[in-house]
Amino acid sequence: MPLAASPMPADHELIATLREAVAAVEALFVDARRAVAERVMKEGRAASRLFDREQRATHGLAWLATYVEALRQLADYAQRLSADGGFGELEELLVRIGAGEYLAQIFGGIPMSQGEIARLADLGLSPGAAAAWATPGVEHLIAFGNTALRRARLLELIRSHPQATVGAFFAELGERAKQLEAVSMDMCAPYILETKTRAPQAEIAFDPFHVVKLASEAVHDVRRTEARERKGTAEAAVLKGSRWALLKAPENLRDEERVHLSAVAGLNARVFRAYLLKEELRALYRCGPRSAPEHLCSWLSWASRSNLAPFVKLGRTLRQYRDGILAAIRLRLSNGRMEGLNNKIGVIKHRAYGFHSFAALAAMVFLCCTDLHLELPI
Repeated sequence: MPLAASPMPADHELIATLREAVAAVEALFVDARRAVAERVMKEGRAASRLFDREQRATHGLAWLATYVEALRQLADYAQRLSADGGFGELEELLVRIGAGEYLAQIFGGIPMSQGEIARLADLGLSPGAAAAWATPGVEHLIAFGNTALRRARLLELIRSHPQATVGAFFAELGERAKQLEAVSMDMCAPYILETKTRAPQAEIAFDPFHVVKLASEAVHDVRRTEARERKGTAEAAVLKGSRWALLKAPENLRDEERVHLSAVAGLNARVFRAYLLKEELRALYRCGPRSAPEHLCSWLSWASRSNLAPFVKLGRTLRQYRDGILAAIRLRLSNGRMEGLNNKIGVIKHRAYGFHSFAALAAMVFLCCTDLHLELPI
């Protein structure tokens, strides 16, 4: 698929172009910082009254600083991968699209929220001062970086080669991948293959949450099938209203959900058996490293003769990944920290009621979830 009608620089030329753009926006930020300082400083000191008056400018300057840092990190990322020979098509697309979007917003307007755009004029820069830093490298990346064809190609690569995404992670690690002792992940075959290829010494542990989630999905499938087969009956109505009672942990059930669960136990043995299988798999993670293998073996045997198709299938899957499931218990590993970060990013998106672009979201993630240090005029 052709990506653009413009000449495309080679890897080293792309990095040089990006470095030129970074230098330009760094100089632009210096000018913007000076202009904002003139608005909020009085007799060499920050004046709170002026800060209140110039909130749009000060907030915009913080966003600009974050965008400049994001571009700097993007250039460093490309430089490291190129030096290690890991700058492939996926990585190149990420760099081009990211740089193009960041630069387009810096010079066109940074969306700080759904209804507030920070433009360079808001920071006190005249059109001429801003245009002075729109170098040929900046203009090239804006025009030919974040194009529809590049985005489509990136999506195509990610969908057809999920292994490439974790490959980019290992490429970023470089030689540090040899120091990995264990890797926690879900049971994604491309991720497993890439990890075994890039860090063969590392032990793979499968995240407990994702293992239990598979059992919850199996319970849902059994309940839905049983309810469909009894459509129009009182039993179907009870099954339809018991979804959350069956999926939640017993200790988290409300009184009315306990009533629903008791009703299911009396009405449909198959659905209640599925619930017990799910809970018994959860109990695996309360076992110690010594008792866990026997517990898992018993659970796999029960699942295989449960006469519940979703659990028979799940039993075959977990038997295949038995070592990684037990490794998570022995090593006490999970994806909890990463899931926590994902939740924090979710809160950032919710708090902002969405973002105009991924670049704006990424900038806010940099600001809230990293040790990014911003030197503002205060």
